Amino acid sequence: MSRHPSIRTWIRAVGALAIGFWVSPMGDAAVTSIEVQSVEPVEEGRAFGTVGAYERVTGVAWGAVDPAGPHNASIADLDLAPTNDAGRVGYRVPFVILQPVDPTRGRGVIFYDVTNRGTPVGVGLLNGISLAAGSGLGDALLLRRGYTIVWNAWEAEPARDPRMRVELPVATREGRPLTGRVRDEFVFGVFPTPIPDTATLSYAAVDLDPASARMSVRLRESDPPREIPSDGFAFVDDRHIRLLGGESFQRGAIYDFWYEARNSPVAGLGYAATRDLVSFLRAPTGSKNAVNPVTAAQSPGGVRAVLAFGVSQSGRFLRHFVELGMNRSEADTVVFDGALADIAGAGKVFANHRFAQPGRSAGQHANRRFPENWFPMSAASTTDPHTGRRGALLRGDGFDPRFIEVNSSTEYWHKGASLLHTDPLGKRDLVLPATARVFLIAGTEHAGGAFARADACVNGGNPQNPAPALRALFVALDEWVTEGKTPPASRVPALADGTLVRDAEFAFPVLPGVGVATAANRIPVPGDWVDPIEPEGLEYGVRVPQVDADGNEQGGLKLPPTAVPTGTYTGWNVFREGYPAGDLCGRSGSFVPFPPNRDAARRSGDPRTPLLDRYPSRDAYVKEVARASARLVEERLLIAEDAVAYVETARGFPGPWSEGVD
Repeated sequence: MSRHPSIRTWIRAVGALAIGFWVSPMGDAAVTSIEVQSVEPVEEGRAFGTVGAYERVTGVAWGAVDPAGPHNASIADLDLAPTNDAGRVGYRVPFVILQPVDPTRGRGVIFYDVTNRGTPVGVGLLNGISLAAGSGLGDALLLRRGYTIVWNAWEAEPARDPRMRVELPVATREGRPLTGRVRDEFVFGVFPTPIPDTATLSYAAVDLDPASARMSVRLRESDPPREIPSDGFAFVDDRHIRLLGGESFQRGAIYDFWYEARNSPVAGLGYAATRDLVSFLRAPTGSKNAVNPVTAAQSPGGVRAVLAFGVSQSGRFLRHFVELGMNRSEADTVVFDGALADIAGAGKVFANHRFAQPGRSAGQHANRRFPENWFPMSAASTTDPHTGRRGALLRGDGFDPRFIEVNSSTEYWHKGASLLHTDPLGKRDLVLPATARVFLIAGTEHAGGAFARADACVNGGNPQNPAPALRALFVALDEWVTEGKTPPASRVPALADGTLVRDAEFAFPVLPGVGVATAANRIPVPGDWVDPIEPEGLEYGVRVPQVDADGNEQGGLKLPPTAVPTGTYTGWNVFREGYPAGDLCGRSGSFVPFPPNRDAARRSGDPRTPLLDRYPSRDAYVKEVARASARLVEERLLIAEDAVAYVETARGFPGPWSEGVD
């Protein structure tokens, strides 16, 4: 038995009740109290490699910030939040910790998983589970490596797990909650889900008279809206509306709804709550008022580093977190030593705003006119051509994390990912600071096929999983932070060599029956999100990856499926008839298999080289995959166990060969 007690034993030792422990809020620390609500073994005490068993700690933290403090100056409406007797603004934040029962057998490194709409997705993704398959431990890479895994709430109303909701104060004026005009947008039926009878508002409406509201509809984002008269809709209650006259919501159409809303939370405080909690958890003893439940913090060596990981919305959270200066704690210490933002594009989150709607994700078709993309985009210093302002995402103040950004091809088409490594007009390549890396995982789609949109899209979905590259890059981030080992160089398409181009220069081959993307999502200069107007020409210079004769991307990090392809992989797809046909189909990608032989290619009119001409035998194909995998391992862009898995998958590929592997 280890001489280091688990937190379960430790709680009993300090006399906590069965439900956990509670320390009274007092003093002026950012985190004022902690309650551990439960401690449970992970997978019934299963041992994870040499690290051994893990336990799951669930709890709640209370904290308070100084609304006049310089570390909190970037939080919108913090000055309008009610304060306690000490003049502080409070919050309540749920958290979960997975940690080794014996902390001395772990790495002493916290893997901080930013929740995505209330759900931690990074832990499953890096443990080898496709986002399409849900959460879980998978092959438990993170646990086998001994990380202490932490996540907490930061959104006031997560869409998935209602338990992971941060409690934030509502902005007030003269003691009354603020009200304001708000715009909601609804697009139904793009996902293969039923179209609802009612639409849910982001906020409670002040007035339930339809005459006080306004509604419009359009099929495409660029179409002029058609007004729906006030007798064409009704409030069901203060959070739901429905259409009248036998009308139902049209599949794929964009509905805008304007109304007077109430109860705007000080949403940006969720960033500060995360900053404060993580700073508290990495401290050796917590504070004089609350005991730290991370046992590694009390073990010899303590917490060596905190590495943050975010996917999609939570990747945008990390970009926004850094921009807001939140990586500098109120005690002037670094919060995240390293961060990896996955599939975030150039975006941030509509979260540090009055009447924030952090669940919005701007694309070509939906949510395009809500705040998400604003200067600065890149970690490198640039000048905004529209305002003359100079800036960079990384602040250069000594508190920046080591920062790796990874995107799929989808983010180049939808999310302005090229702006991470070009100037804002897309005219020249940038030199990134030594503390930053950017990667395109070529031929992948947003979230690696997590969303089933096949009924809405023309082409078949893209099956390529980007997780193996993310696993290797996260290990590289760890080594960068904890060992000072320089990570692999950035791998992105470039203007200089023609692998990054305007969408008008995109040269995709003509393939039978395949719909082709013709225009990337434009990234306009942000304006009024309630009554949006886009002035002509006020946009940033989005560029997209150029492709080869097969339609596969020329630049970026190529995993074995694209390095040794059996078809064409794209990060885009297009809507079929019945939707806004020809527009980008959500965040979906495409896969078009190569013809098996020359006869099949001739019959179909497919100009691409057939599989048998590329790989004359199964053995030839497997050897190519093995060579590509070995190169990536050598370059630290693939871990060894994933290289083995790629070769085994190649051996089982149902190709056009009649013979087995030599």
